[in-house]
Amino acid sequence: KGDLRDGLTYLTQPGTVREMEEDLPPTWTVSGKVFTMALFSITGFLGSSCSAAITKSFGALTMSITSTARKATTIFLSFALFPNECTAEHVGGIFLFIASLVAKSLRASKRGGGGRHHYKHPKKVIELSGGGSADVSDGTSMYSPLQLRRKALGDDAV
Repeated sequence: KGDLRDGLTYLTQPGTVREMEEDLPPTWTVSGKVFTMALFSITGFLGSSCSAAITKSFGALTMSITSTARKATTIFLSFALFPNECTAEHVGGIFLFIASLVAKSLRASKRGGGGRHHYKHPKKVIELSGGGSADVSDGTSMYSPLQLRRKALGDDAV
C-alpha cells in the first residue's frame, strides 16, 4: 500500500475522501480536483517568484517584513471572515506583533536604506587585437568582431 497509489485513486474518482468512504453522492468532479490542484500549484509558484523578486530588489529584511505582514493579514482575515473567538491573548499578540514590526522597520531605516540594495555589476572590458578595448557590460551578451571594433573606436552605432 502506497501513498502515491492512494493519491491517484482519490484523484481519479469523483468526491471527497469522506464521500468515498461513506458512499455519499460526490460533490467534487475529477476535473474540479485537477483544476484546483493546478490553481494552487500556479499560485504557489507565483508567490515564490514574487518573494524572490522582493528579496533580489529590496533585500532580505524587506522580504521578512513583507512575509510577516502577509501572515498577520491572513490570520486577521480568518478572524474577520469566520466565526472565531478573539480573546485577550489574541489582542495582546496583535499588539506585540505590530509593535515589533514597527520597531524592526524603524531600526532598519536608522541603519540606512531599510535593507534596499543596489548592486553594480563590474565592467567587462575586452582587449582587441590591433589595440583598443571594448566595454561589453551594457547587458548584451554577444558582439561580432566588427561591432567590438566599432565600440572600441567610439562609434556607438553598434
